[in-house]
Amino acid sequence: MQINVITQSVGVEETLGSCTAEQPIDADITLPDYCPDIRRVLKCLVTPRITAVQTAGDRATADGSAGVCVIYADEQGTVCCFEQTYPFSKYADLKGADENCCVNVRAYTQYANCRAVSPRRIDIHAVVSVAFGISGVKEEEIITGAEGAGIQLRCCDSRTASLVACTETAFPMSETVPLPDGDPAVSCVLSAQAAALAQEIKVISNKLLVKGELTVSAVCRGEGGEIFSFGHSMPISQIINLEGIDEDCTCCVCLPVTSLEVLPKADQAGDNRLIDISARVGAGVKAYRELSFPTVTDAYSVCCDLETRSRNVDFAVIADKFNDTFTCRSTQDLPEARQIFALWCSDLSKSVAQDSDGIIISGELTLHFLYTDAESQPCYAQRQSESAAISSARRASR
Repeated sequence: MQINVITQSVGVEETLGSCTAEQPIDADITLPDYCPDIRRVLKCLVTPRITAVQTAGDRATADGSAGVCVIYADEQGTVCCFEQTYPFSKYADLKGADENCCVNVRAYTQYANCRAVSPRRIDIHAVVSVAFGISGVKEEEIITGAEGAGIQLRCCDSRTASLVACTETAFPMSETVPLPDGDPAVSCVLSAQAAALAQEIKVISNKLLVKGELTVSAVCRGEGGEIFSFGHSMPISQIINLEGIDEDCTCCVCLPVTSLEVLPKADQAGDNRLIDISARVGAGVKAYRELSFPTVTDAYSVCCDLETRSRNVDFAVIADKFNDTFTCRSTQDLPEARQIFALWCSDLSKSVAQDSDGIIISGELTLHFLYTDAESQPCYAQRQSESAAISSARRASR
């Protein structure tokens, strides 16, 4: 006897592999003549940047650099800095990769250690980790019906978001911005951060239009020793090719900033009153199509013996879509602080949990303080915000 089986294809995300490669940074830096002597090292910042990712067969190669910025105080108590860049190239063997897979590469600093050997020499030891991940779309065939051989079925209604396509790409952004009239000319940039946010997503046949904003903030040192903050926003407008998507798809877009460089630049008068911004923004896109269909959970035949086998398949469901901004409030203890020159944030870690009310998004930030103590000497301090500082609960439909 013959049974005709009716199936429905559902796309699910499949993790094909992941690995991490380490890049040590060991350097003995001698300050150039234009830098003053070191009295005390305040902080050594090692910022990894991924500038290009290439795939060939089962191998993915990431090219990047590690920017080492040493912030120190000179004999006069002025905050100074010196930055040097160390290029690197790391590769990973990712078996199972093909042209339709998404290769995700992220770099982060495991640790950084710095000490002044002499007033002109600095010893640097750091490790940068480059994490590779590969994922793709796997088609699962779900039995929705069957005919013949007197078969009887038990079904339940199912709803899922079928993964149609995913991609991981990147695009460069650059702009030269003049300083506001009240700010002094820039001697150096002590730190810089950037965040990209997708604000509008429009789906066209096989294409995705993403509009958003790249926000850049930096802590600068003026030529007279002043420390001040600089901020600028750049519009994002990108068209991403994604085969198989149409207007009925729901797309999730993540825009990580994988590389950032903020440098002072001279204007026509020869003063460093321009800020040159160069960034590489990644675009991780997942496109889903919502489906509803019956799922066969049990079967038997009135005409013959029937053996059934089953396995579990996780269905993704789009419960809600929202875009929100959270404010992080934290009280930190800096007992010797007399004046805070600058404050910036880095290393946002986040997690998502679900309870009876919906979802809870929580996270933690690393806070960096540059300040003077009771004796008016420059100091640096690093603190962690409370883990519950960034949180929001939202009721999700089920």
